[in-house]
Amino acid sequence: MKMIMIAGKVCLNILYFFLKLLPVKNQIVFISRQSNTPTLDFIMLRDELLKKCNYKMVMITRKMKKNKKDILKNSDVILKEMYYLATSKVCITDGYNIPISVLKHKNTLKIFQLWHSLGAIKKFGYQSLNNPEKRMIANIMRMHKNYDYIITGSEEMTKYFMKAFGYDETAFCPIGLPRIDYINNKNNQKQNKKEIYNKYPNFKNKKIILYVPTFRDNKNYKINELIDSITCDKYILIIKVHPNMHVNIEKKENVYTCDEFSSLELLSVSDYIITDYSAISIEASILEKPIFLYCYDYKEYSNYPGINIDLKSEFKDYFFTDAKRMFKKLKSGNYDINIVREYKSKYVCNTSGTVTSNLANLIIERGAINDKKH
Repeated sequence: MKMIMIAGKVCLNILYFFLKLLPVKNQIVFISRQSNTPTLDFIMLRDELLKKCNYKMVMITRKMKKNKKDILKNSDVILKEMYYLATSKVCITDGYNIPISVLKHKNTLKIFQLWHSLGAIKKFGYQSLNNPEKRMIANIMRMHKNYDYIITGSEEMTKYFMKAFGYDETAFCPIGLPRIDYINNKNNQKQNKKEIYNKYPNFKNKKIILYVPTFRDNKNYKINELIDSITCDKYILIIKVHPNMHVNIEKKENVYTCDEFSSLELLSVSDYIITDYSAISIEASILEKPIFLYCYDYKEYSNYPGINIDLKSEFKDYFFTDAKRMFKKLKSGNYDINIVREYKSKYVCNTSGTVTSNLANLIIERGAINDKKH
């Protein structure tokens, strides 16, 4: 296994040596293996960059797993990524990517890590390497190497990203992600409400509870316990599971999955948010929505993969391990929204609507983009 990975790295770098003989073009490449289509952050940033510079924008998105079989199946994408890394001035990525981390790039290429989550509530990257084999693989595959700049949502979160990526503070730019502007935009909220209510007209006179659980390796999901705890007909429960989650959700009146809408879109109609270790709590705080934490496995999850922030301290009376007690609190209607406001001020650096513009300006400046629009 070890020798195969080393040999693979050598072969990729030999091929990349010849690709680097190609001339660099005025282009920016966006690379992601998080999904098969460009993410909201990528789309918003691309559109803003197009307003500010005359560079060509290239999107390479293919959902890929970490196993060897999936990597080999997507070798065509890896070759395409290598070509554009060799010929672009700027690369923007939102996760770990093999060609970005294992190859020796031209000095002219600047790589920006736009991590796909607004916060590092749960531990990841170098924080979660809990055995020698994982550490060995991470070292051979140069996990999270070659980034010039790493974008975070706040200065408070930067210290956790430093540990996860293995960089010092000078590499970080606490600017935030474009999705902050999207969430906070009143026109977006209005449009989302219109589309959701058109699709689900019965939502209009109900209280909407949005439940967004975190992916768990051990598949320990207690979604049906939560469903059974919500007993009042005036509530609608929308359950948005992680794309990698495969769970059987109990079929019940007033319980929906709303697959055609994203969690961020559903925030617009939600009256309450229930989550656990997901960064949706940070995103919901932007709109100052009442947030409840359903952390039935808090002790276990704290041990592995681990949690960066003290959620009990952050959410106080709105932190629960029992679904029935949580719903009783929710149903009471008593919520101190200052809890959410403090959380927002701590973990969201900018809600003025200028995150996307500021980020584009940073990329133009640090990426030495010389064909700007005036």
